[in-house]
Amino acid sequence: MNIYRNLRTGKLSITDGSGAKKGKKVGDALAVLIKVERYHVSQAVHKRLSKPGAHREVYAWVSGEVLETSDTMPEGFEPQINFKPATVGGQPYFYNLRDGSPARHGGTVWVTPKGIWAAS
Repeated sequence: MNIYRNLRTGKLSITDGSGAKKGKKVGDALAVLIKVERYHVSQAVHKRLSKPGAHREVYAWVSGEVLETSDTMPEGFEPQINFKPATVGGQPYFYNLRDGSPARHGGTVWVTPKGIWAAS
């Protein structure tokens, strides 16, 4: 499954990540517990969006196994990973809030519209 922040609703959209229904939206949630397979950033879409008059598009998402969806996030989690949409002369990327390094794939996290949280 793929998880991204819906630009219209502010919620998370969940889409099928593989098979015959690849890309088909299967639901919305305010919080998703996911076993992360990979953090994705489409460089092609990001480049297209940097041009004048470009329309908003999703170009960053998290893929993996959805373990749970919820309207609230459980206690005991803290922000760990965020997305940096623009860098001076660089590319957008997911990064670790502790030290600014690029986010590593794997692990189980809560994804919310405000960021990615892990157990404290």
